[in-house]
This record gives sequence, C-alpha cells and structure tokens, in this order.
Amino acid sequence: MCCDILAEGPGIADAAPWSARVGLELTFSTGARMWLAIATASADAASVPADVPAPPPLLPKLIRQDRMIPLLGAEVYLASVLQGAGDPQIRNAYAYSARAVRPRNPGIGLLLADGGRAYLPIAHTARVGQGPGRRPFEQLQELL
Repeated sequence: MCCDILAEGPGIADAAPWSARVGLELTFSTGARMWLAIATASADAASVPADVPAPPPLLPKLIRQDRMIPLLGAEVYLASVLQGAGDPQIRNAYAYSARAVRPRNPGIGLLLADGGRAYLPIAHTARVGQGPGRRPFEQLQELL
C-alpha cells in the first residue's frame, strides 16, 4: 500500500520494497534516496498517542531551490502524501518530529482504519550516487 501511494507523490521518482519486504526504498526526483523500515502493531496491541498532529492539508515543499531536501522536511512531506492519498486503510499519517516530544529518530506513523498502527522510521539516507550507510538511523540532515 505505502509503495503505491508514495510512488505517486510529486518529487518522488520511485518507491520499491526494500530488504525482502521489511521496508521501502524511495528515490526522489533529485536522485537522493531514503530507506524506511516498516513495523506494525495490531489494534489489540496498539495504543494511540494523544499528541498525534495532523500533517499539513497541502503538500509542503520537498525540494529547496538549492536542490537539497531537508530530512525533517521530507518526513513531513511523506506523511502528507500518505494522509492526502485518501486511502481508506489510512485513518491518519503523522511525522514523528511533529509530535510534542521529539523522537530520537525521524519517521512516519500511520493510524490504520482497523485500529492497527504502522511505524516507518527512516533507517538510511543517501545523496545521489551513494548507498545506505553501514549503521542504520544515522541519517544525513540534508539530501542532495
């Protein structure tokens, strides 16, 4: 579901499964790449945080004039693409960094229509021509 939705987002050139379907690999129109891990929790196991903000109603700008993509800007942008897709399976999408308590790692959270949750932390980032780093969760702050 997320691959199909994100592949349609403006500024996203490609979205594909990563590492035997445990995540997504995104390629932006600049050539920069991002890898998102995916974890889920059933409705029985999931608790909904009280501080889940709604993403902006309009897509925020992804790529700056200098062709850089700020990491936290990409996080908000991806949450907005997922929220704005109108997919009946997604009740709400939010950027981790938009919550009152800032997380250690950026990512996107999904509240699903069946009460379950999906967590998409940003595991790796890479500029054009680079591969993912050796250690997950050490992201570049700007992607070129």
